[in-house]
Amino acid sequence: MISPDTSIQSASPLEANIVAYEKMQAILEALYMYKWVTFHNEKFVGVYDSIDIAAYQATQKFGSQPFLIRQVGQNMPTRMSSHIQFGV
Repeated sequence: MISPDTSIQSASPLEANIVAYEKMQAILEALYMYKWVTFHNEKFVGVYDSIDIAAYQATQKFGSQPFLIRQVGQNMPTRMSSHIQFGV
């Protein structure tokens, strides 16, 4: 019997949110270019005019749970933990 490869790990919640963003990227770029979007549990949560508003809203909704904030049209995702952003 072949044992499963234990070196393969599942994606982190943040990595999973990045994948969810990438699946929606074309639609988001058509509708929300340069806006800030949030993802949580692999779901699109909201769109905001600034990172400050996006971070505040995500922290209010998700507390210390991982979430992704990304500016649509930018190449690098902004990963944020409420612990880091707000010094919790």
